[in-house]
Amino acid sequence: MKKGRSWIVAGVLLIGGVAGSPLLMGQGIENAVKGGVDKALTGPTSLLAKNGLDSYVKVKEHLYNRGPLDSTEILKVDFGCPGQPVTQLELRNKIQHGPFPGFSGLGLARVETEVIVPPEVQTQLSKAFGDKKWTIQTLVNFDGSSTSTLTLPAGNMAQDGTRMEWQAGTGQVRSSGAGKNAVYSLKFPKAVMTTENNEGITLENLRLEGNTQQVIEYKNLTQGNQRASLGRMNFKAEGQTVALENMSVNTNTRIQGDNSGFDFALEAGKLSVGTQTLSDVTLKMGMEQLKASSLQQLTEASRSLSSNVCDPASADPTMLGLKLLSPMLELIQSGPRLRIDRLAFKVPEGETVLSGSAEFADASRVNVTNFSTVALEQLRANLKFNSSQKALSSVVAGFGGTAFNVEEGITNLETLGYIKKTGDALSSDLKFENKKLMVNGQEIPLGL
Repeated sequence: MKKGRSWIVAGVLLIGGVAGSPLLMGQGIENAVKGGVDKALTGPTSLLAKNGLDSYVKVKEHLYNRGPLDSTEILKVDFGCPGQPVTQLELRNKIQHGPFPGFSGLGLARVETEVIVPPEVQTQLSKAFGDKKWTIQTLVNFDGSSTSTLTLPAGNMAQDGTRMEWQAGTGQVRSSGAGKNAVYSLKFPKAVMTTENNEGITLENLRLEGNTQQVIEYKNLTQGNQRASLGRMNFKAEGQTVALENMSVNTNTRIQGDNSGFDFALEAGKLSVGTQTLSDVTLKMGMEQLKASSLQQLTEASRSLSSNVCDPASADPTMLGLKLLSPMLELIQSGPRLRIDRLAFKVPEGETVLSGSAEFADASRVNVTNFSTVALEQLRANLKFNSSQKALSSVVAGFGGTAFNVEEGITNLETLGYIKKTGDALSSDLKFENKKLMVNGQEIPLGL
């Protein structure tokens, strides 16, 4: 009997705990939301103030009504300089408290966001989307991480003879570490814009995805990977057509200690301009040995350019220039190295490839007074070129030239020693060192 009663008591306590937990979580959510708004939008230490935008963006009203199971937040923000017309946006968040927010899974809270725009803007949105609304839903987890999902409905609009239409798109952002880390994705199946002259652009299978991580030592710098891809693009204007298929752009940024770098890669399966078609278009490049602390200073100095939005005349261009000059010099003195791993494209007649690198041998000697002379003295660069006469003739002909022009030009360059020709193959090796330019081992006078 006692054992049965203990189970009943435990059950009552459990039910009471579950029933009461939304109240406790609701209080915690309110504190977190208000703290986040203060940190981002209000006060002398807010993100707006740090970026000089607090005179342009003002929080007009912030209301938070907390209930036992859900809460409502209303945030009204004015955009505009004092004495000028102001545009107001209103954010309405419906917040369902955990541990079972909206009775659809576990979490600290589920937030549905509605953006209310001025009537004249809403009229245009209604024409584009009809009665369909774009939505933002966020699930906040117990560990403080969150997942936000954006849905943009399909729509269309026309103005001044130009018509746009698009299929529904979706986006998602997963944030953790108090917003310091994020994983994101955005997908648009198709968008079309056409003019009354039957010109315009079509985009298909547009995607953006990646991740960012804030570096603890450098609050303004992030590292991570990003990939943008496009299945197909057709562009037509003034009788000219450009088509692109299977394009991707990948970037990687990284920071280790005080050293940072990035890699960039662009690849396209096919690029057509008029009657010329290139395949397997590739550009791979990167930069190393960038001083992270200098990048941090440069970022902070650059933000000064956007400060005093409502009073640009108050900004001192001389001071701004000095703020930018010091970190720029430090970046150069750190000896950055630029790589062109591969710039290439193919035509049926063959492939053309370009690769090389550039760096400063001893950039520590560079300063404001000797920049033009010492930078040239310390610059080291090399560039390699490989192609074929048939391939170059095809490319030039495709862009309106003639094969004769190419053949004559190659013959002249070969005579001067600037190009080596073996059968149909062409190559050239360029080096710059000690203020001297060498092409295939032959010095080219520069008068430096």
